[in-house]
This record gives sequence, structure tokens and C-alpha cells, in this order.
Amino acid sequence: MQRSVALRPQQHPPRGPGGVEPPRTALAWRRGRHATAVVLSCAWLGPATRAARGRKDGEAKKCHGRAWTRRVARGAEFTREVVCQVVEEYGAAWVSQDPARIAALFAPEGVYVERIFDTRSTFRGPEAIKHYWETQVVGKQSNIQFRHVVGDMIFDFEMRKATVKWLAEFDNIRYRVPEKEKHVCFVQVAMLEFSEDQRLTLLEEYMQSIHGAFFRWPSLDASESRLDAMRRAVPMSFATPALSGQCCAKCGQQLQSRNALFRHLRSTSSACASTLAPAPSAERRESRLQVALVVSYVEKPDGWEEQLVAASLRAFPLHPQEPRPAPRVTWASPPQRGPAKANVLGMRLPKKAEGLEGREILERIESHLPVSSGVDLLGCVEVPATFHAARSCEIERFEALLPWWILGEASEPLEPYSANGVPFDRALARRVKSGLRQLRAGCHWQNFCDRSLGRGDPPSFSLNRLSCTVAFPGWCRIGVSVQRTLPGMVDRLLGALVLWCRGDVGTTFLQESLAPRSRILVPKVPKCCFYLLQPHMARFEHKHGLQLTNDGSWKPRICEALVPLEQISTELQQWLEGCERPA
Repeated sequence: MQRSVALRPQQHPPRGPGGVEPPRTALAWRRGRHATAVVLSCAWLGPATRAARGRKDGEAKKCHGRAWTRRVARGAEFTREVVCQVVEEYGAAWVSQDPARIAALFAPEGVYVERIFDTRSTFRGPEAIKHYWETQVVGKQSNIQFRHVVGDMIFDFEMRKATVKWLAEFDNIRYRVPEKEKHVCFVQVAMLEFSEDQRLTLLEEYMQSIHGAFFRWPSLDASESRLDAMRRAVPMSFATPALSGQCCAKCGQQLQSRNALFRHLRSTSSACASTLAPAPSAERRESRLQVALVVSYVEKPDGWEEQLVAASLRAFPLHPQEPRPAPRVTWASPPQRGPAKANVLGMRLPKKAEGLEGREILERIESHLPVSSGVDLLGCVEVPATFHAARSCEIERFEALLPWWILGEASEPLEPYSANGVPFDRALARRVKSGLRQLRAGCHWQNFCDRSLGRGDPPSFSLNRLSCTVAFPGWCRIGVSVQRTLPGMVDRLLGALVLWCRGDVGTTFLQESLAPRSRILVPKVPKCCFYLLQPHMARFEHKHGLQLTNDGSWKPRICEALVPLEQISTELQQWLEGCERPA
């Protein structure tokens, strides 16, 4: 049986003399196992408190002596503007998915609390915070939008604390579920504590997800007054604002009702109809052209998506009355996985791109793309408006180029490969095949991904394909196909295979690392030795009669190896010398 608790606020007038709104404060209490944070609008605080709050930051209260003076002098640079700058930088780093910028906001002793009283969701120090963002945020969220509600900030100058609120929405990628991506909207309140150098010593978050038929999610570019009205559920705050009168602003004609005004504006005989702009929803629908771009890159450059969106807007300038379309960039395989010979991304283009051929669209975007971007655009195909690259991707196909010497010492004599006559060591090839069979039989990958072990094990699944063939003289090609790779999965698969084939680990190392509850640190090979060959999207292509990854027109433009073989050998040799072998 729960007890009801009544809070009886002191009866004071809601505003002070002169109509000044009273300041706000925060109240937190704990009841049982639940922690609750409530933001209250405090009533009138009285003349003494008002006088203290009204002082400037540089003034000292005489009754507190030297301690108060030192405290004010120490925090003289801590202002509301500093808090706003930190929150805006936090949002910008989140949108750009840059863990280094997030970690730079925290002091060496900083603590990031994602869920209160949960040791698995509390991260201490910039390195732990950066690792959390790299494994849990980067690559799993796209189309992020962030809005800091500045008017709801609660600022405590004396304690160097602030309580802030922001709105956020993004597309969240999920693994091994029918709906691979879910659109998330939530309101988040965070309690911030700052050090002397204006860096965060504590960031404690409280989140409320917005979903269901009774919720109304506001536009993130709404004004502060409208956000406040929607928060208080003021009548008609979620609806379109009513017209001020029944007078046509174009011709000045007086009308009896709003319906009569709308009929007047829509009438073809009316002179005002030609000046009436189309409905925003219709204009937005007309400006949405969804395309799928096939791209190749050695490494994901910083700001690649922003550069691509900016290049598309420069290539197809918007009409003055045309709203800017949401780009909605989606990747078939997250570019953080490593280099790619062919990856597919979907995005929306402005209205002026409609009716153009894919090659012309590609040439225009390439002409406005910086040369230093490091990305090669291979193809462009118009796709349905509902196209989502990650959902349409059935299998991710990776390939790795490894020299035979790194897998073990070769024996004599070498035998020619039956297909192309390339000599190789058959005994060493059998050992590699044996290791691949052991990995192919596994389904528990908690030791082969970058996810935090404290946040639960990754889903169990089997590899679609794992093979080894002869590539060039002295080189072998490892093929890995999986429905949806986990972060760092391909890197660690290759690292475990190399160490096992060389005999640097025990003969049962692969079975132990694939055990359900084992905890073994499997090293990762350098990203230069493997690449995404292409995402498999045959069902989508067959259903809509398109050719994305199966189009062979762009394949001659891609060399056999994205990275020179000498560079791969050098980096593998350095990795082998500095690699820490698992116990």
C-alpha cells in the first residue's frame, strides 16, 4: 500500500513587486528504490533573498566575511553563458558523433551518469566516457537533432551547478530484430557540476521517452513561448494558430467566417489565388527525391555527411519559398566499420534534381564536393521515398588481404593453386581452413565486439559465410559475410585467426573465446587489411527492378586492393610486434 504525500507550498503572491517572475530551483528526493527529480517554480522568496539574488557576481556579502569573498572570486567566470556553451558543444558533438569532443568537456575526475544508481551506466574519467560513446552511440544513431531549451535552465552560481533540459530525436539502429531502425524522441533533464576551469565534473541524466497516441512531439525549431505552452498543455498550443480576423490581407475584403476566407483564397476567379503559396505539406512532399549513392572510401573522413549534404544543396539550389528537405542520410553498412570498395547510402535531394538522370546528378554533386573528402562516388539510382539503406541490406560482405607469412612459416615445396597457378603452402592453408571452421560454428560474439561487457551480451547468431582463397603470390583472401556485423567484429575475427594459426595462443583459444560466458580480450588487426566488399541487397533490387551493387559499370574504377600491399605488410608487422597476446 502506497502512502500519499502532499506538498503544501507557502502561500505567497506568484510574482514580486514590479511583476518580476520569481527564480526557479530544483528539488530531488528518494523514496524506496526510486529517485525522482522535479523542477519547481518557487514562490516569492522575500526581500532578503531577493536582495542577495540581485547582487552582481563581483559583489561580496559582508556578513559572510572572507570565505564568501573567496567563493565569489573563485567562480567569477562561471555564468549562464558558460553553461549554454557547454550544452551547445555537447549537442554539436552528439550530432556529429565525435566522442573526442564529448570527452573534452569533462575534467579528469569527471563522472557521466546515464542511469542513476547503476554502476554499469556510470562512467568515470574522459577515457571511459569516450569509450562508452564510441561503442554505444557512434554508428547506432543517425539523423540526430538536438534542441537546448535555454529558458528552462536553473543556474546556481554559488555551488557551480546547473540543471538544463534538451529535446532530441534520432533514428536508432537495432540488431537482430525485424524493425532494424526505430525513431526515438525524448526529453532529457541533466544536472551539471563544473570545476574551476569550467569543465564538467558531473553530468547526471534523466530521460523520458515520448511515444504513444496521447503524446504530441513539438518541432525542434519552435519558439520558447510555444514550447512552454505545449509543456503546460495550454489549449490550442499544439494546433495551428488561429487567424486574427476574417479580412483578406491581399485585397482587404471583409468575409463572414474563416471558411469563407479559405474559399476566397482558393477561388480561381479571385486575384488573391495567384499570390497564395502552396500548402507547406504539399511543397515538402514535392521536394523529396530519394536517391541511393554507391560510394567507395579508404577511411571515413570527418564531416563526410555534412559535406555531401552541402554539395547536394549547392548543386541543386533551393527555391526561395521551398523548405530545405531533411537529408535523411542512411548507410547500408556503418562507415565506422572500416574501408569500403562499395557502400550504399540513401539521402534526399532538393526538388530541382527531379527528372535528371543518375549520371548527371552524380556529376553535379561531384563537382561541388571537396577534393580532400577522400570519397569516390560510383553510382546514383533513384529509389522509392521509403528507401532505407540499413533495412534493405540483407548481408554485409567483407574481404581481408593477409600475407601468408603472418599466418605461419611456410614449408617446402610450395604447390600451385589449381585455379590460377599461384604457388602456396597447402599445409598452412589446411590450418587456416581448420580455424575458419571453428569460427564458422560459433554463435556467441561477446569477445569479438566493442560493446561494453557490463551492458549485456550481444545477440547470438551465426556467420553466413567464412572462406579463404588464394589472392596474389604470397597473399590469401579471407571472406566474411554476416547479416549485421557488430562494432569491431571483423577486426577481432581476423586477429583471433592470425594468432591461432601462428601458434601464439593455445590450441583451444578459438573454442574458449566463443564460449557463452567467457571473457577474453581478442586483439584487433589494423583496419587497412580488410574492407567492405559490398552490401547484399538482392531482394530490394529484384523487387523494384534496380541495380545498385550488382551494376558492373563502376567496378573497373576500383582497384583490387584499396590500400597498397606494402602498407598492409608494414602495419601488420608493427601490430604483431606490439600485440598483447591473450592469456
